[in-house]
Amino acid sequence: MKKTLQPHRIESIRPLPDMRLNIAFADGWQTGVDISAFIAAHPILQPLLASERFSQVSVGEWGFDVTWDNADLAIAATTLRQMAEAQTGGPAHSFEQWMRRNQLSLAEAAESLGMTRRMVTHYRAGSRPIPKTVLLACKGWEADHQKP
Repeated sequence: MKKTLQPHRIESIRPLPDMRLNIAFADGWQTGVDISAFIAAHPILQPLLASERFSQVSVGEWGFDVTWDNADLAIAATTLRQMAEAQTGGPAHSFEQWMRRNQLSLAEAAESLGMTRRMVTHYRAGSRPIPKTVLLACKGWEADHQKP
């Protein structure tokens, strides 16, 4: 049976100064994200430049977006997740960087970590949350394989 990929969901949101949002995702990852460039690139979002309006952000129904003015203005959770990972080097970004740094294929990464190639593919794509134990295993593997 083929499983469908679950989109990212947001548990909570808090506005920060300078067009930033503190976001807690349903998979447990919490981070800040600067959305000022995104707002500047999308004229429909220009009303958010007013700080009092920006501060009225809330999690949309089901957690698949954040909204202002009851969905009059909204940004999808997957878009925010991509921006956050690009800005902070989130879990999927860190995993992919580990693979690149060590020149590991999907199969080699899977073998190195004792997991399936399919799961490594999910972690690299960000379609499944990466457990902290896996990220720690990557660091340990890298420490063991460093050249003197």
